[in-house]
Amino acid sequence: WKILKDANPDINESKRLVLVNPNASKLISIRKWPLENYAKLVKKLIQDKDVYVAITGIGSEKPDAQYIVDFVKSKRVLDLTGKTTLRELVNLFNIGDILITNDSGPAHFASLTNIHIVVFFGPETPELYKPLTDNCTVVYSNYACSPCVSAFNQRLSPCNNNLCLKSINADFVYKIVRNILEKDENQ
Repeated sequence: WKILKDANPDINESKRLVLVNPNASKLISIRKWPLENYAKLVKKLIQDKDVYVAITGIGSEKPDAQYIVDFVKSKRVLDLTGKTTLRELVNLFNIGDILITNDSGPAHFASLTNIHIVVFFGPETPELYKPLTDNCTVVYSNYACSPCVSAFNQRLSPCNNNLCLKSINADFVYKIVRNILEKDENQ
């Protein structure tokens, strides 16, 4: 909570906390849902006055977080890139309501907690690599060419245009996230 309150003193336990990890390893960057889609999604999410969005990542991922912050222009969007240790990140997962992420390490770390994970898959198959929790919603376009990245090809794909992720629009994901938030409110 200290990290969150340092970013915005108005946040408190009565607010909804959505964590966003818009990054994936640079080794397999085609696993990334487009940054502009994250920005559009975050802008829609903060229309709800009780929702705060915290963007996570390592320090070198700050430009992506800054893109979202600049696009959305709200004090309820908190840039936490480079501000958390792994332990603090897991603690954020413990207090957050939803994590929205690419297929990457944070999705799997989050499965150690009760946070609901919304994870994008495209170049890899969720059948093998989705987080090991029932508290997970996989967003997967199921393109015929997927998976194009696997252990069998040393994670090298001929694809340089991940339409499998680009075809998933922010409005579609927003509806998924709103349904999860509403379901949690009713419990």
